[in-house]
Amino acid sequence: MQGFQGLLQPNSDEKPECRCGASMVLALRQTPELSPDAEMRTYICEACGHEFKLTVWTDAALKAGPQAGL
Repeated sequence: MQGFQGLLQPNSDEKPECRCGASMVLALRQTPELSPDAEMRTYICEACGHEFKLTVWTDAALKAGPQAGL
């Protein structure tokens, strides 16, 4: 399993910039079975093929606060 490379705020539509300087496109959006309070996004750079994974916490997870383990 690959590790996560970054975090975003809930409902963020921010797109990362690749290490080569090109803009990345959203390739996959998933909600993990074991973590329905997060969304995993995979971005791909069309210029160099680099893959970048980000995790976005849902609004519900942030509202639950520390008692939810965040």
